[in-house]
Amino acid sequence: MVKKDCIILDLDSKYVSSLKLQKSTDETPYNIHMIDLLKDGQKVGFIAIEKHENRMNISSIEVNEDERHHGIAESALRQLSTYIRKHFNDVAVLTNHLIWGT
Repeated sequence: MVKKDCIILDLDSKYVSSLKLQKSTDETPYNIHMIDLLKDGQKVGFIAIEKHENRMNISSIEVNEDERHHGIAESALRQLSTYIRKHFNDVAVLTNHLIWGT
């Protein structure tokens, strides 16, 4: 049996047009790469991704509590594949092991 993880994006949900993904300046260990989520120039969260050969895994996504429920995480995930293609030429697959809470 093969278990497949997927993220379902609601195409009718809010879209944050001012959201930008930017490489974090924070130091990270191993093959973890931090991506800051910037809304109107202010950091509102981050995505942590981990590189394994030609695969990139979404390890974590966090949005500041006061910015939640406004579509920021979904907008960030919509932009993530483009960000990865731009910054990691050798990545062919994007996976996730996220546990979504309420």
